[in-house]
Amino acid sequence: MNLANDPSRLPSAGRLGSNSIFVNGLPFDNTAAKFWTTLFDELLVEHSTVNEVVLEGATGGLLIGDFLTPEAALQRDMHQLSNGGGAVQQTLEEVIAAMDIIGPPAMVHLTAKAGETVLFSRQMEAEALDADILPFLIVWLLEWGMLAEWAWNQDQVRGDFMAEDRARQLVYLVKFNLVNRHLSEGLFQRTVSVRFQRDPRVEA
Repeated sequence: MNLANDPSRLPSAGRLGSNSIFVNGLPFDNTAAKFWTTLFDELLVEHSTVNEVVLEGATGGLLIGDFLTPEAALQRDMHQLSNGGGAVQQTLEEVIAAMDIIGPPAMVHLTAKAGETVLFSRQMEAEALDADILPFLIVWLLEWGMLAEWAWNQDQVRGDFMAEDRARQLVYLVKFNLVNRHLSEGLFQRTVSVRFQRDPRVEA
């Protein structure tokens, strides 16, 4: 997953990103865990002083708990369609037609910072991350920060957590600030600022 830099510049010491992390004593090996740790690691390869990344994009709808398990939510929706006597094929065709009208997802803008200094700012490549995927990654920050779902869509949401990569003996200290700004008709401009610090893991 090439998120922030040219993979040819990766250090020879090993791979970037975690296959699994522990947050609040619980293991997570999902896509969000891999995405965030890989993004942090790639940014540190590119700029050793980086300690904050800001992602922003226009996304549709509210942040909900179903975003934590999108596969299960999709399966449930398809099951409801089948049980309701609806034509699944017709529904899928309607969805595809609507997507053709709407066009491709909006791009996500990334800004990397060291303190108050902006190191670089650029659009992310669509194959790495687009605005349709961004909410599914944001909700995991909220979940790991142990924030109740009712608070996820407030104008501003803050939290923090520690993630352990026990396999690579690393600890990620993370603080985030999410700004949800309603644009129109269920469209939100979401800006998530994530301060992070990666340290060697010290055994208790």
